[in-house]
Amino acid sequence: MSALLPAAGGVLGLLAVPHLLPRTAIAPGAGIALWFAALTIRAALAITLVVATGLALAEAVPGHPIALAPGVIVTVTISAAALGAWRTTRALRLWLREESIEGGPGGSLIVGGTDVVVATAGFRRPRTFVSAGALLDLDDRELAAGLAHETGHQRPLHRLLAPLAIGLLGCARLLPGSRSAFRNLHFQLERDADAYALRSTSDPRGLAGAIVKAGQPGAPDVADRLRALLPPAGLDAAA
Repeated sequence: MSALLPAAGGVLGLLAVPHLLPRTAIAPGAGIALWFAALTIRAALAITLVVATGLALAEAVPGHPIALAPGVIVTVTISAAALGAWRTTRALRLWLREESIEGGPGGSLIVGGTDVVVATAGFRRPRTFVSAGALLDLDDRELAAGLAHETGHQRPLHRLLAPLAIGLLGCARLLPGSRSAFRNLHFQLERDADAYALRSTSDPRGLAGAIVKAGQPGAPDVADRLRALLPPAGLDAAA
């Protein structure tokens, strides 16, 4: 155990390096691979530390229930994360079943609300849903780009990584920087869906307009995505 702690500290130090890189310094695909690997290593390191701690406690106090505490903590954490994700997905699916109607643009579902929302729900059979506010506020170019972005999220890689990342975060959340790694992975998935939308529509200004209207213009994720889409002179026009 005494040798494991310095090694774990060294691994955490190496894992801190990606956090120093500009978020748009690498291509979205490489960013996804980088941050998923970082989250996976964090989860493996956390489990290793838990097992080592449990073994050390079992050796120090043979037969004492406290030796089970590390394993119980990780199990409860992972279970809570998985249960939360399942409940959220189920609630969204039931809400869409009750509150949405067919016939939206591009085969999407239409839901109520004045907020601009264009999003995807479902794992096995994902569907895009569009709010009434989005239909009113987005012009044709912005709506087409937003729908293309959501189609990018419906590809198998995105559908697989989203739940896996939640499980990995459940394992690694006790390590510093794990939530940041999770958020960076989510950001790279958004950039990858942006790239898919650009390949489909060739309309960066339309996509930028949809991002601004659907998000918070001053939020870091929105600002970084806009910088990747438009030259500096075009940011004010998009906003």
